[in-house]
Amino acid sequence: MTPLEEALAEINKRGSLSPNPSPLGRSTSPVTPQAIAETSSQIKKGFSQYKSPYDRSGKRGFGGAFGRFIDIVDTPRAAIASTVQEIVDVFQGEGFSGSDWWKQTKDNHLFGEIMRDIGVDLPGPLDFALGVGLDIAFDPLTYAGGAGVAARLAKADDVVAALRKAQATAKKAGDTKKAQELFKASEKVRKTRSVLSAGKSLKDIGIKPNMGLTLPGTGRLGRKAIENPLNFLSGGALGRRLDKKRLDQIKKADFLFEEPGLVAKNTPKIQKAMGLMRSKDATARNLLNKMEPNIRKAATMASKLPVESRLRLPWSSKMVGAVAALPGRGLRWATQRAMLQSVDKALNTRQPMRAIKIGDDPDLALEAIYLERGANKGEIAARKVRSRLMDRAGKIAREAKKLNVPFEDLLGASARRFDDINMPGSIRQAGKAFHDDLVGFWKEAETVVNEATGQNILSEMIGDMYSARFLTDEGAFIVGANGAKEFIPKGVGNIPMRTIVTPSQYKYYENILGADEAAKLYKKTFFGEELTDVTAGVGSIEDQMKAIGDQYMGDAYTHLFSNDFADVIPRYVERMAQFSREAVLNSYLQDFGIIVKGGVATGIKRDLAERMSQLTRRGDDLTKRQEKIQDAVNLNRRLISEQSTYDDPAMNVFLETRDRIQMDLDDLISDIVDLGPNQYLPESGNLIKGVQKDLANRGKGYAAQMSELGRQKDSLERIILALKNIKIGSENPRLFKDLDSSVKDLGDALTSANDDFLGTMLSDETVSAGQRLQNLLEGDISLGSFDMKSVDPTAKRFQKWEGIYKEIDKLDTDVKRGLSLLNSNDNWLKSAQGRLAEQLDFWKNMEATSGAIGNPERARLAAVQADGITFQEQLITQRKGQLDQLLQQRQRTIRELGEESETLENILKTDIADTQRSLQLSLDEAIESGQTGRLISAADSHEDAIKFLNNQRNVLGFQEAYNESLSNQLVGKAFGNYTGVNTGSSAELFMEAMNAAARINNPRRVGEFGKQYNKLHNWWKAQATATPGFILRNGMGGAWINSQIAGVEMGMHSKVVALARASIKAGGGDMRRGALALKNQGKTVKLKNVFGAGRTASKRELEVFYDMVDSGLASGGQAWSEVDDALADLGLPGTLNPFSAQFKGFRAVRNANEKMEFMLRGALAFDAMANKGKALDEAWEMVRKYHFDYSDLTNAERGIKRVISFWKWQKSILPVLIESMGKKPQTWSRLQQLKGELELGVDEEKWVPDYFGEALGIRLPFDFGGGRVYTLPDLPFKDLAKYINLTTESPGGIASVAKEMSSGVTPFIKTPIEMWAGKQFFGDIGFSGRYQQAPNSYGNIPGLMPILGKFGKAKKNNRGEWKMRDRDIFFFDSYMPVLSRIRRLFPNEESKQRRLLTSWISVLAGGGLRVNDTQSKRNAFYEQQRQFNKDLQDMKDIRFREI
Repeated sequence: MTPLEEALAEINKRGSLSPNPSPLGRSTSPVTPQAIAETSSQIKKGFSQYKSPYDRSGKRGFGGAFGRFIDIVDTPRAAIASTVQEIVDVFQGEGFSGSDWWKQTKDNHLFGEIMRDIGVDLPGPLDFALGVGLDIAFDPLTYAGGAGVAARLAKADDVVAALRKAQATAKKAGDTKKAQELFKASEKVRKTRSVLSAGKSLKDIGIKPNMGLTLPGTGRLGRKAIENPLNFLSGGALGRRLDKKRLDQIKKADFLFEEPGLVAKNTPKIQKAMGLMRSKDATARNLLNKMEPNIRKAATMASKLPVESRLRLPWSSKMVGAVAALPGRGLRWATQRAMLQSVDKALNTRQPMRAIKIGDDPDLALEAIYLERGANKGEIAARKVRSRLMDRAGKIAREAKKLNVPFEDLLGASARRFDDINMPGSIRQAGKAFHDDLVGFWKEAETVVNEATGQNILSEMIGDMYSARFLTDEGAFIVGANGAKEFIPKGVGNIPMRTIVTPSQYKYYENILGADEAAKLYKKTFFGEELTDVTAGVGSIEDQMKAIGDQYMGDAYTHLFSNDFADVIPRYVERMAQFSREAVLNSYLQDFGIIVKGGVATGIKRDLAERMSQLTRRGDDLTKRQEKIQDAVNLNRRLISEQSTYDDPAMNVFLETRDRIQMDLDDLISDIVDLGPNQYLPESGNLIKGVQKDLANRGKGYAAQMSELGRQKDSLERIILALKNIKIGSENPRLFKDLDSSVKDLGDALTSANDDFLGTMLSDETVSAGQRLQNLLEGDISLGSFDMKSVDPTAKRFQKWEGIYKEIDKLDTDVKRGLSLLNSNDNWLKSAQGRLAEQLDFWKNMEATSGAIGNPERARLAAVQADGITFQEQLITQRKGQLDQLLQQRQRTIRELGEESETLENILKTDIADTQRSLQLSLDEAIESGQTGRLISAADSHEDAIKFLNNQRNVLGFQEAYNESLSNQLVGKAFGNYTGVNTGSSAELFMEAMNAAARINNPRRVGEFGKQYNKLHNWWKAQATATPGFILRNGMGGAWINSQIAGVEMGMHSKVVALARASIKAGGGDMRRGALALKNQGKTVKLKNVFGAGRTASKRELEVFYDMVDSGLASGGQAWSEVDDALADLGLPGTLNPFSAQFKGFRAVRNANEKMEFMLRGALAFDAMANKGKALDEAWEMVRKYHFDYSDLTNAERGIKRVISFWKWQKSILPVLIESMGKKPQTWSRLQQLKGELELGVDEEKWVPDYFGEALGIRLPFDFGGGRVYTLPDLPFKDLAKYINLTTESPGGIASVAKEMSSGVTPFIKTPIEMWAGKQFFGDIGFSGRYQQAPNSYGNIPGLMPILGKFGKAKKNNRGEWKMRDRDIFFFDSYMPVLSRIRRLFPNEESKQRRLLTSWISVLAGGGLRVNDTQSKRNAFYEQQRQFNKDLQDMKDIRFREI
């Protein structure tokens, strides 16, 4: 008890100082001065010993509640050290003392003290190193574990999934009891998030239950210091023995590997690989490099594990499980409260997934586990796309800058051939190689997206050169999408294809989809004008669209698309990354039976099978059509062969008419196409009337001819009738019979000819086309002027027109009609020729018997005879001409049908056949893959699809099979085509989790003020992070997290840097290219400047490093994310404008910081994959957990980030540290040991500023400037300690924490409030408002002081010295960190001059050094006196004060 506390106890013991207390407890007489003096005197006795709340009062370690926690964690080690000390005391003759043992344990006794006690005094830092080494070696936490070492590699979700699989296996085997136990264990782990809560059930998934210890010397440090030397001395025998033990520890832990039973089936191979890994021989390394990747991966993982000892506590599993479950139960209870749930949702993008995982539905929780895994895999795909494409775009941008190619020329040039007449001169000057690289970017995009997703999402455009098109602001406004600059994801890995395509592309769609379906989805016209394939001499599609737009609208036409390379490319890349993320997530979830394609109403879709069926039907239709055409060709050939000796001149009439009508209609169509933008189409009624009139005119000509034939027929009839009347031919009845027959035949022929002509003319294609054209013009398009919003008439017109000539049924009908006509003509010609011969004979006979007839009658008869003979000869000649034309028509029909048949055959052999082969290959691969999503896609029936789905869910341990009534159609643009399996009443929450996994969390648009504020804030952050000290502090903090919490060997950081340098060298400055080259060599590579992690990189390590670089795992840190810099994204140099975030000075420091973060994030990812056997997505999960994804923000966080500048770091680091306090307590005991060993032998000082203790200050063994030097480590745990101590020690509690957090508020919000309040929030320092000397940093900027003087912020005295008020200096320092920094580095103020050295060290090296000089001690004394007086006053008031 301190003297202060003793005084308070004395006051309480004495009760009232008044001799006559009232019944109400109030003093009835004033307190005597003697009583107050006596009490005060007793209190003041302890002033000389009064310490601040953060002082340890002689004990080592840290102050406050944070320090007490570390004391407790370090107690087991301290007890061992104290025991060793007492043993030493016994040997030294001092005997064993229980009280000393207890006191030493409480004081966290160190092995460094024991070394000093026995006289070990090593030079320099060796003394410290030995002490820390022994502290670590004798700390039980170094070896202790709640379960087997396999548990150290497992996450809670891994264990839940593994237990559910084991449950499914037990259930299938009929062991219901075991299945139930495993299910209960999985539920414990799921709800508590603790692996150890599963208890003895861990054994069923390959993890040894119960507490135990590992063998000393086999851990991370011990392997190098103890195991390796002993193995060398044993000739490798120890290593082989330990290898077997290490493999036994993970033999049954299948959840650690993608291949079940990998270790059990390949133990000899893996053990051999482990032996080869220890060898330094080149032959051994070559043998290792030739082994299978999964064997090398398992060997690497096993070789890094510590070896379990036989010492285990069999009764401990229940106790460990119960204790380990407590934090998780508490967290689950808290996060299920409505208020905390809302806060969590606002601050955590993955909150919906977490809510499902700890919810009440076990099946839905299991789905959420796979959902989060899918999210990580999707993120890897997105990062790979972003990393590769931005890298490629950056190279193009830098080369363009070098060759003086304007950025606005790049996009248009990439969509044109190099010989295009519209190619910008800058591109021509840059050369074809540069243009090839530019065009190659889009091919690279196609390749990388398809590789990253494992799907053929992107494909080459036929007849086109692809280039991304993004609407400008004006273009977006025109098409009704104002504000659409930011990409909004839609479709799940299904990128919407362009609707305006080249004719060749359109033809392909017609061939595959059919004309009607293609017409619905695509168009090959713009403003009604058909586009042209991009070939030599023809501009890009975009050029053609612009030319057409200019032609139709002139100056009113606005170019729709942006040509800004620096704007379009990042947006395009982000779109491709998002689509890749969604595609991979979608595919993964289907494979695990979490979602299925299709709706509840429509059933499960079987994409591959249905597409194959659809394509097969399309192929069958085309084949039947081709067969029909071939039948028509064969028929025409047969008819030509059979009737080639006959002619039919009667066909001339309607064929010529048809040709004239065809020509007129062609002219009509040409007139329609040539209509200008300001012309109008004629009314449809007038148009069709014109066609009808033309047909009528041509019909009149035929009618005139038929009328002449009819007149001749009538004349003959009249002659015959006259002959009958005068009875000249009564002697020869045959004459009248034959004449009557001829007249009848002639009448029948005229009638047949008229029928044939009219029927053929009315069914003629041109007539049908005219009717279709009338319908088209009357019903399908507006007759107004063409504008952007008019329906495109040309496409529909030509599609219908072309359709007329493709109707096989009509052609077949025409062939049958022609056959009938030909047969009719044939029969008539034969009979007519026969009759004509008979009549000629008859007239000859009549000539011989002319004597029987009178001369006048004979003359008339001769005239009739001559007329009849002439008429029939003319008719026969006409018929022969008709037959000639019919034969020509047949031949033309054969030619046309042959061409169409050949076209169909080409379609069947190319587009259809190629697509069928591709689909068949996909079907075969899907069936062989065993992946559920692909099996469902290839299923023969809906029942088979459900069977595949339920089989997978059974294997994974789901309790319920697919139930259509419990499944819900997902909503939204991203997942509208899918159904969540058995989501039940949690459909909305599951949908939120899906959106979170796909990162469909669109930033809300900000107004103009918000944009300007963000720009200003961005500039401030660029200044705040622009020091070498920031980089080094970032590096020290990240390395501490990696090493102490994530378990990464410290040497791994230097190894990643060495690999990066080797890759850059191998790639000629390109790290990705170099990493790929080293990987492809397949050889071990020697590395330089590697410390403690092996100076060579094996084949597997090179593979891992390339995968890490290619996927962008190590990029995207704080330096990259916190400051927006579009130029930096493309690798372009900064500006010389110091008022821009892209200022070269700021950029140089950020680039160095990015390299530091690459080292930190890369070391963690590389260690996870190379040493712990993690996959890419698992490595990303670790990077995301320990180094954060700064781009993954909720909309609420985006708002907070504008207020708290570095919000993401502050929010994310605390949960990591708090979790490690329970899972890695040895991390925290190390802090106690390091601080104690460093301060060992350094005298404690009486007066030390409180903030030294608050900042976890450590006394160093040297002085500077008359004071002791302290280091205040600026490591991540500093903020945790501060918040814990403020919460528990400060009178303000949570309010004090809130006040402390306000120090991170951006100055654009905080400084105006501080100016209003008249004090700085940090340190609670008030402004005096008095003038003082202006800082040197201000005075040395030319023209600054006069400007400040004009605004009344500075005054010049009569000596010419500039003076400023303290509040104004603070104001400018807050907004311009660079000025504040220069003020500290080149000070003219006494307080800052005293800290000059530490300021330089802080800025340049990030070191938090402070000197406890005389002034600091004086300030500490005054502060403690002030605090003492305040405490004294509080005690007096509590006991005596009444008002």
